[in-house]
Order: sequence, then structure tokens, then C-alpha cells
Amino acid sequence: HPGECRRAAGTCFKCGQAGSGRVFAITEGHAANTSGTITGTLFIYGHAVFVLFDTGATHSVISSAFASRVTTTPTLLNHVLCISTPMQDSVRITHVYRNLPLQFDDKIRAINALPLDMCEFDLILGMDWLTEHHATIDCRSYRVIFGDIHAPEFVYQGSLPGKSMHIISALQARSEPISKAPYRMAPIEL
Repeated sequence: HPGECRRAAGTCFKCGQAGSGRVFAITEGHAANTSGTITGTLFIYGHAVFVLFDTGATHSVISSAFASRVTTTPTLLNHVLCISTPMQDSVRITHVYRNLPLQFDDKIRAINALPLDMCEFDLILGMDWLTEHHATIDCRSYRVIFGDIHAPEFVYQGSLPGKSMHIISALQARSEPISKAPYRMAPIEL
């Protein structure tokens, strides 16, 4: 693209300064009322991850609760990063989880994610990751297109924020009772 590449320089996409960032939608409610967002379920180390693809976020973040379940140890950032959240709070970030294997069916893409306390999403994929992986969000059909939009490498079908699918455990899905009446043997069978 023409002009300065702020991604390569490691500076803010909006202000051009180092050490600032923004997470736009941090709850499903915020995401549902925001254009440029799609949700879905992916996997990291075999764990299901509820993901928000968010063009309003400058950086990718992982929930602190989910991050505590992965075996990767976070590394120290070169500088303190100050992230603004939708609640107008600023959070200071000092660590990053590097090269987490984010799985889309049979495709795996590495992600560097900053830990952030949030409840409704396990992972928010921001412009840093979307740009690096040449991802285009098609808001009309809730798809994320990787590579050239006319000849994509692959397409991920997401869903509208707020319309997330809930995973039902195998026990909840069974239609027959879990417990059965004990079998009593007739005296003649003894």
C-alpha cells in the first residue's frame, strides 16, 4: 500500500505513536452493535476458543482466564503498551503470548495475543493479526476471506455477534434418562 506502513513500524494505526492501542468491542453486546465484527469458534491447543474478528481493535488480545489454560509462557514486551477499552479505561500491558496455534479446520495460523481481563470472548483478533494474514471481513455474509478476495486461500464462515452458537455437552444432548431403574432378579434366577 502507499504511504507509511504502521504495522511494520509497530506504531498505532490511528495516531502513529508507539505504545498505544485500542480494543473496540469487548462484550457480545458491544460487538452486536458494531459493524466490522464477526464471531466464531476456533481452537488453540485443542481448546475451543470463542473469537471476535474486530476491525476496530488495533491489537489482538486473549482473555486472561483462557490464557491461564494454555501451556505457553508469556514473554515480556519491549515497551509497556497502553490499551483503551470500550469502557474508556486504559490498561497497561507488559506481556504477550507469542505464536499461539490458532486452528481453522485444517489450517493453522500463528497469533501473538496480549492478555486482557474480559469475560465474553476468549480471543479478539484485531487489525494487527487481520492485516498480517491478509484477512478481509465480509460483513454481509459473515465471512472472513484469507488472501485475494477473488481467489481466496480459504474462507472462514463466522456468525453475527450476539447470535453465537452454544456448545451442548453430550450428557445434555441425550434424550434418554441418564439413570435407569435397578434390575431386580427374580428369586428363580438366583
